[in-house]
Amino acid sequence: MIKKLFFVIVLFCLINTSSLDYMTGSVSDESNTPLINAKVIIGNYSEGDFYAVPLVTLTDRNGKFRLNNIIPGLQSVEVEKEGYKVFGDTINLKKNSNIFNIRLEKDIVYSNTDFDSMLREEEKKLISGMLIDKVTQNPIVSAYVVFGNKIGNSDEDGKFAIELDEIREEHFIIQARGYNLYQEKRRPGKNLKIILEQKVPYNEIYGSVVCAEDFLPVSGIKVKIGDREIMTDPRGNYYLKNITSGEYPILVENEDYKKYADIVKIYKGKQNYDIILKQRQKYGSVFGYVKNRSNMKPISNALVAVGTVSLKTDQHGFYELYSIPARKSEIVVIFNSTEVYRADLWVQEGKQQYDIIY
Repeated sequence: MIKKLFFVIVLFCLINTSSLDYMTGSVSDESNTPLINAKVIIGNYSEGDFYAVPLVTLTDRNGKFRLNNIIPGLQSVEVEKEGYKVFGDTINLKKNSNIFNIRLEKDIVYSNTDFDSMLREEEKKLISGMLIDKVTQNPIVSAYVVFGNKIGNSDEDGKFAIELDEIREEHFIIQARGYNLYQEKRRPGKNLKIILEQKVPYNEIYGSVVCAEDFLPVSGIKVKIGDREIMTDPRGNYYLKNITSGEYPILVENEDYKKYADIVKIYKGKQNYDIILKQRQKYGSVFGYVKNRSNMKPISNALVAVGTVSLKTDQHGFYELYSIPARKSEIVVIFNSTEVYRADLWVQEGKQQYDIIY
């Protein structure tokens, strides 16, 4: 009886052994470099946990491995290597075709300090950054920073940090004195660099334009400041607004007045700038003949004077005076050292004839 039992057990083992399989393959990292001494573990179990003895081997210097006497079918496989994440999977072993190549991923190991820092950072829900002047690149201090219903200020270095209750998109507003309002809708961020532009101050300039000779207003005359221009009203007034601060050339030109040019400095707010124009001097010329009343013959070598301009008549009694201011004046004739003629004369712009008979 014992001999028969022994024979059955041996026969069963021979039949089972003949049905066992193998597994071969390689283990490498993400860059396809072979990994030496990686531990490969096969569960090697069957239905009913029969013959459930795990099989273990190590990879050789080429990262290769081979495991024999594996029960065919679904098997668990694990690969372990220090510094790498554990690989785990279920494979289906088939007769004579069990080649498996496995790649391991690097395992990132944090120190306690790093882990604590990460936790603290994760716990902090905030928006932070720095405010910079667009032109000077200097930090902007004491600015109001608003994110949703949270409010903060920039410090002496232009930095701000606002702790939040939750991470979500909100209206982000920055208001700094002397700068344009900054606003957008965004999610929180850290170490933001926000560039602000300075406000351009707008100013106003007004004044009157008057004549220097009589101090009466000069209406309908063009006043030009920089690239802006305006006409004076019936009272001689002008008014310009929305002018940025700075220095500008101011110019007034008119045929009846001398050219006015100056530099005006426009500063914050309203300012008055009156303009006094001097009349442009107009000139004319006077010509004619000087004759004797008794015989109507021309008188030569007689001195004819209008204002400060004078000239002697020629042999035909003819004279012509140039560059005489156009205004009321007197014309005088002196002959043989005696004044023989004097009269008022309105000198007009251009040429005019004036014959003298005495």
